[in-house]
Amino acid sequence: MKKCPYCFEDALPNALKCPHCQQFFLDLLIEVDYNSVEKRGCLFCGKKIFAEAKICKYCHKWIDAARRAADDLI
Repeated sequence: MKKCPYCFEDALPNALKCPHCQQFFLDLLIEVDYNSVEKRGCLFCGKKIFAEAKICKYCHKWIDAARRAADDLI
């Protein structure tokens, strides 16, 4: 199964854009054998997203960048 490298949702192997987070695939799709079951709340909208996600599929904010900035403050 192929996953979007940004929101970690399922994606077609030949797609140019993720149908969930609307990001164009600048990075390679991730190959996984199973669905992730671990979810967490988005820092911005609070909706449940995959723990591996770099971008929220609902509000389209970059979670990864916000988390790195918060880690730098600690």
